Amino acid sequence: MNQAEEVRPTISIVSATYNCVDELPILIESLRQQTDKDFQWVVSDGASSDGTLQLIESITDLNIILMSQPDFGIYDALNRALIATTSKYYIVSGADDCFASNAIFNFRSLIKEQSYPDILAARVHYGNYSFEIKKGPSWLFGCKSFIANHSVGTALRRNYMIGLVSTQKSFLLQLTHFLSCKLLKKGLPDAKEIL
Repeated sequence: MNQAEEVRPTISIVSATYNCVDELPILIESLRQQTDKDFQWVVSDGASSDGTLQLIESITDLNIILMSQPDFGIYDALNRALIATTSKYYIVSGADDCFASNAIFNFRSLIKEQSYPDILAARVHYGNYSFEIKKGPSWLFGCKSFIANHSVGTALRRNYMIGLVSTQKSFLLQLTHFLSCKLLKKGLPDAKEIL
């Protein structure tokens, strides 16, 4: 990592889409409302036919990498998006997700504050419910001791995770297995609430 990247780590939002023109506006608006607008949105579309591509192509105020082709489902699309990202960190977002307006700023600040960790987890709010990292022993809470149970609450270092990507196996299944093994062996420092 060069000195400029250490000062300001780059971040991508990675999304897989397929015929979700009705769900995307909330995500798009939350990306437009970010107080820190220095991020890229990498969208891997599965050849949508409902106007999804036209909606994304009409956006001129966000830094977007868009690709569209038939795929083998969400994990195949996420693999393609992850390979296309150029940022040092990425956050997976569904088409129906949204971010607090200071999410990118907070992720970037905490990445620097935590000395550029491989994984940074945060609290995620969904309506009146909050997904958060459980306090206590990992033998009791399992993966909830490390990850908040939702992708938008987790920033991952790209070069740490890119070795897990395979075009023939599902990315998230590999990720879950790898993280479970790695975290139970090594553990992580306490994550801070950033969303």
